[in-house]
Amino acid sequence: MINNRGYVSESAIHDGPYNYFKDWDYAGLIGAWNAQDGHGLGLKAATGEELADAIARAREHTGGPVLIECQIANGDCSAQLLEWAPRVVRANGRPHQSDWRDTET
Repeated sequence: MINNRGYVSESAIHDGPYNYFKDWDYAGLIGAWNAQDGHGLGLKAATGEELADAIARAREHTGGPVLIECQIANGDCSAQLLEWAPRVVRANGRPHQSDWRDTET
């Protein structure tokens, strides 16, 4: 699971507090999913080395599901997203154009 604590693509288009959310302990959710008799494993990784270690541990784990929470910087996104976002902003500012969904039948 990739955890960047928000909606990066939405933030690039229109930033606002609604694009960010509490940083839950997603890896800790495995405890709830275990339902007392499961043998799941929840792991966190914030660096490449930690991710490699978590993957190695996950491969060795045979007792149940594994969830690896990969923590990345909130603003970590691709160059393509940064190029695309201003186009969406401009398109969102255009007047409404009717299409087939706007016609009555």
